[in-house]
Amino acid sequence: MMNRESLDTNVLLRFTLNDLPAQYQRATELIFGSAGKKFLVQDTAFIEYVHALSAHYHKTRPQITEMVTYLVQLREIVCNEEAILTTCAVYIDHPALSFEDCYLSTMAQLSEAVPLYTFDKKLAAQHQSVKLL
Repeated sequence: MMNRESLDTNVLLRFTLNDLPAQYQRATELIFGSAGKKFLVQDTAFIEYVHALSAHYHKTRPQITEMVTYLVQLREIVCNEEAILTTCAVYIDHPALSFEDCYLSTMAQLSEAVPLYTFDKKLAAQHQSVKLL
């Protein structure tokens, strides 16, 4: 059995923003303090993380993508790397779309379940794997 635990969005935010020093310290000690320990970060935690960075911290898409990429590339983090990094690329390439919509279209493609049908005209107009219903 693998020595793995999970991290939530708030830990990711404190760790990357260092806006609350005491929580940043605890998050850093947790992530880097145990040699060989891995932490699972679910896709939904990344989606929530991006939303918080955009809506509450007013980070730009390039800043957000850089922060997400940093987390994904940490050897202590286990995640759906292909999905998250592909979603980041779509997010940069399609500024009219939310990260959530980029994730949905990415997962449809990665799952070979295309087209993704939607009533969202903006999403359908922005991404080739999406069809308006």
